[in-house]
Amino acid sequence: MKGLTKILALTLCMAMLLTACSSGTASSSSKSQASSQTTVKDTLTVALKSEATNLDPHNNTSLNSFMIENLIYDRLVDKNTKGEIVPMLATKWEVLDSTTIRFFLRNDVVFSNGEKLTAEDVKYTIARAEVMTASKTYFSSFDGANTKVIDPYTIDIKMKTPFAPVFNYLASARGNIVCKKTMEAVGSDAYGRNPVGSGKMKFSKWVSGDRIELVRNDSYWGTKPSYKNLVLRVIIEPANRAIELETGGVDISFGIDPGDMDRLEKNKDTKIVEGPGYGYGYFAFNTMKFDLFKDIRVREALSIALDIPTLVDSVYKGNAEVANSVLNSKIFSYVNSGTIKYDPEKAKSLLKEAGFDFSKVITISTNEDVAAKDAAEIVQSMWKKIGVNAQIESYDLATMASKTTAGALMFYFQQSSAATGDPDQGMALWISKTSFVHDEKAIFDACALGKATYDTKERAKIYETAQKLAWDYHGQIPISYVNVVYGTRANVQNLDPHPGSTPDLSLITFTK
Repeated sequence: MKGLTKILALTLCMAMLLTACSSGTASSSSKSQASSQTTVKDTLTVALKSEATNLDPHNNTSLNSFMIENLIYDRLVDKNTKGEIVPMLATKWEVLDSTTIRFFLRNDVVFSNGEKLTAEDVKYTIARAEVMTASKTYFSSFDGANTKVIDPYTIDIKMKTPFAPVFNYLASARGNIVCKKTMEAVGSDAYGRNPVGSGKMKFSKWVSGDRIELVRNDSYWGTKPSYKNLVLRVIIEPANRAIELETGGVDISFGIDPGDMDRLEKNKDTKIVEGPGYGYGYFAFNTMKFDLFKDIRVREALSIALDIPTLVDSVYKGNAEVANSVLNSKIFSYVNSGTIKYDPEKAKSLLKEAGFDFSKVITISTNEDVAAKDAAEIVQSMWKKIGVNAQIESYDLATMASKTTAGALMFYFQQSSAATGDPDQGMALWISKTSFVHDEKAIFDACALGKATYDTKERAKIYETAQKLAWDYHGQIPISYVNVVYGTRANVQNLDPHPGSTPDLSLITFTK
């Protein structure tokens, strides 16, 4: 029993530390509110910069999808605004051994289709998350087959090996519990377009390319939103999102362009809400499929040929920090790995030493995000100064993700966000089976050991080593740590700038 107690203490301590130390703190414009008195507003309208891909928790990689899913579904555990692990569907839990956790479920939870949520739905969800393409990287350590339903409201979740991030992953959108009966009846595609959950909001309508609508779940077992309807509008152009916010067409806008921030802060009807995020922007070399990047001297040369502080200032206009690790600075175990010092003369020397073929053209791939394309153009210009030619191609988010996973891209910009705040997710590219950044066994081994280590101090040391190994490999060019920024109407309250860019919109209230 003493050993089990120690495991429980270590596990819970680890989960709390990871989330608490990495959670962002809200900051907003200095405008004072006219009144703190809340008023009833039936509809909350939000502008998104891209459309959700689907609303199946295990079948997409979209942050917008995650944010919406967290309103439609419940999880076993959740995180509060301080980043602490708290009960949700599970009222309590016990760690039986290093690979088994017993969860005790609420008995008053009903899906939006009227079905009672039981341990069978939890078991089905865990087993499904373990094998689905979009979620299996994070749930590969779970053991769905041996997860055991004890009774309708008690379940023993098994893991294949000790797994330190367990609570962080269960609290993420990947841990959202789906309705077994409905999923088996309609399949993933149909479920993803018309989801059935037990959360605070219910799915209502999806108008492709335009909006997704949710309605309040008045049968929800917990605290319900103050408003009845949520409209999530897809507005791709940042200038149009800002205009809609200024004119009152939307209450909240995601993806505020840095060039619009000052104007929105000065407008008495709008404000900016921002905070540190888990976002990490980087360029990645496909070293596994393109011989041009096989030589580490080439990768180092192309890195030091970039004046990264100037790039970050130009692209993000004060809304980002220069990255100094392959892990975001707000994530547990982060360590400053150094700086990429701008040295174009040394870059030229390294390229010549490596026998670099200057007749080759490097293709820089990005998604259609303005910041991504701006960063690519700056890289193209800086490389030209050392005699390296590059061309730029951009794709929509879905195509970009597909090509990245297939290893079809030569050199590409990514903006990732470890929404769980866990280093296992933060280092995902370095441990993915579809990673084309490296084949260094030492990096894989270090990440695997970090995943299996419950002791927080030891785990931090392991990930510090992993970060240094990855930094020295030069498989990525770390660029930026980006803040999360939202624009809101002046009467919007309780928008927490979640560092993972998935704020809980159910908490929103309005002032007069």
